[in-house]
Amino acid sequence: AYLGLKDTEEVGGFLHRFVASDQAHELHCHPWIWSLSFILDGAYEEHNALGTFTGSDQKKAILRSPIYKLVKAGDRNLILGNTFHRVELISPEVWPLFIHGPRVQRWGFVPVNRYDEPLPVRLVEGRTFNRAKKGNMEEVE
Repeated sequence: AYLGLKDTEEVGGFLHRFVASDQAHELHCHPWIWSLSFILDGAYEEHNALGTFTGSDQKKAILRSPIYKLVKAGDRNLILGNTFHRVELISPEVWPLFIHGPRVQRWGFVPVNRYDEPLPVRLVEGRTFNRAKKGNMEEVE
């Protein structure tokens, strides 16, 4: 769930509420050239890897070795457009204030635990989730 702030072509943002971890079988990248989360409450572990898209169609990417970090209330978290990541909640909810730059690509999803090799990227134009029950998220495209 989130409360949107006024967006322009250059910057936008929203108050976000995480109630479940991202899906464990894939990492995703955001559609914005940059985004910055200010964690207001809660904590999560972020699994992330910088990626390089191969080709202009962005249908393949090569990821570097992953980094795991704890992100908690009071922290800032910079996420670039070529950062593939997933969020694993430590607290029941996390409340980030999320600010982002201009949209430059679609959402991209890649399988986890594969690095230094070309991976297929599943591209998604929009991304929202329905929460069926705790810990069980259904993607809606």
